[in-house]
Amino acid sequence: MKKIDFTIILMVLLTCIGCESRQTPDTDGTKLYPAKDSIGESWGFINGKGNFVIQPSFDKVSAFSCGYAKVKKDGACKFIDRKGNICSTISFDNASDFYYGYSTFLLDGEYGLLDKNMNMVIQPQFKSLGLMGDNGLIAAKRAYDSNYEYIDVNENTKIQPIFDYAEAFKDGIAIVKVSGKYGAINSSGDFVIQPTYKYPLDNLGKGLVAYHSDDFKVGILNKQGDVVVTDQYYIIGAVSDGLMLFMSKTEWGYMDTKGEIVIPAMYSRANPFREGYAWVKTSTFGNYYCIDKTAKVIFELPEGEAPVTEFHNGLSLVQSHDSCKYVNTRGDVIYSWPGTADSIWDLF
Repeated sequence: MKKIDFTIILMVLLTCIGCESRQTPDTDGTKLYPAKDSIGESWGFINGKGNFVIQPSFDKVSAFSCGYAKVKKDGACKFIDRKGNICSTISFDNASDFYYGYSTFLLDGEYGLLDKNMNMVIQPQFKSLGLMGDNGLIAAKRAYDSNYEYIDVNENTKIQPIFDYAEAFKDGIAIVKVSGKYGAINSSGDFVIQPTYKYPLDNLGKGLVAYHSDDFKVGILNKQGDVVVTDQYYIIGAVSDGLMLFMSKTEWGYMDTKGEIVIPAMYSRANPFREGYAWVKTSTFGNYYCIDKTAKVIFELPEGEAPVTEFHNGLSLVQSHDSCKYVNTRGDVIYSWPGTADSIWDLF
């Protein structure tokens, strides 16, 4: 019998735990999907085969993140686990999904931070508290008339309160505003993009930042502040599945992170790629198509149907004027119900 190396086993377990704590709503692999019952009344969660794993009993739900989903019933906002067990004893006024192992919550008008064990690691005391960044820092405002700073989970100030506005860290940088101008900082609080921009910047991910010129055209900077794409587009979306959605005049296309066009602007409507697929329309009054990264049409939605979400763990939610359904990447209907998806919040 071979000797078991418990060190390797421990390292694998720790790696899995680490991966779990790095999850966001986009990357969660729980593979449970919010869905209403057959009469379109209450929310529960189905699996990839369309069977209810968590029975419908909620008024409002979110997608899973870090293994937990936010639910609301009789006005109470709480979290459930994969088995549908209520995990939080406190009813929050509101709460974010879990980002990198933490949820920002609102209680009695003040913000705090919840960990995956449902412990309040930061008590509700802040007037504003952002989402957990991928570097372990959170934008915080201690009083209504104070500036934003960045703190850790122990409430230690890591970047001084000098900002009029501050966003969550993504891919090592955060968008901030100082003296009425926008820039971007790194985890040390140093400006990587100087605060010289009149209009808000957008953190696209992968170290890229969208900027707006005076004529409202959009270009892209890298995290050294160098121009990667000149300001020639009307809209540029965040990096998703390695590609960025862009709008040129009235049509949409896709570019890579180097700014090179991968799919030309030829769609009247388009959604970001996710898991290798995207939803597009070739004309304003036409139907939606599911395409792959070569722009090949995989299948077409019936007239009057439109996607609510991108694909997530193999399924996408689609809605018409009177019904909702989940479809897979072949266009097969997995589950459907009458009514709309208007009481899903923060989905995918």
